[in-house]
Amino acid sequence: TAGGSGGAVQLRTEARTLKSLGDEKAAGGEASPLDVAWCYVAGSLRCAQAAFLLERQQAAADAQAMLLWGSELLRRSAAGSLERADEYLVAALAYKCASACAMRAFRLKQRDCARTIRLAREEIAALAPAAQGGGGAPEMSLSVSSAGRLEGLLNQLQLVCTMVEDHDKAQSMRRALVSEVSDEQRALLPRLDGASPVALSAQETLELLQALQKAVE
Repeated sequence: TAGGSGGAVQLRTEARTLKSLGDEKAAGGEASPLDVAWCYVAGSLRCAQAAFLLERQQAAADAQAMLLWGSELLRRSAAGSLERADEYLVAALAYKCASACAMRAFRLKQRDCARTIRLAREEIAALAPAAQGGGGAPEMSLSVSSAGRLEGLLNQLQLVCTMVEDHDKAQSMRRALVSEVSDEQRALLPRLDGASPVALSAQETLELLQALQKAVE
């Protein structure tokens, strides 16, 4: 809908503003790492909210792009700031949120990925006999459309790798810290021990990010 589209644009703008604010605070050196982290977490939440609206409009490519950006903000910016603030359990939750965003992004094009795999296998099967016939080194070439499909497939594979890496890091940090956390931080443990990012819906991903923002406030 037009309203939904406008809402997504507004949320994207807010995410950019928050990311820039976090960068400025980090560069200035006067703000605490926790304040910097809040900007990045809030920005990533706006990304996920925009993606949620875009997904409802069936704009999968745009929704995926927003989720990827949110995942990057969490992984490369928010988690590091939280670790510098010695908020390691909250940083673990940030990695879990990054993992959830990456998996949600993958799911948006999961069917396309399966179709691409099938087409790639068919093309490889067709090229292999031609490459083996005749003398000299085998020569194989891909069409432009096939190369595009292959690039898309590799991008999807990268999403899965990213999701697994972030999930493993979150769980590793959680196991290392569970005996040292304060009573206040123990409220985060159910979030870290809850459903795998693979099983989270778009709404559950939003709720996880909202819990992270609350923990940073």
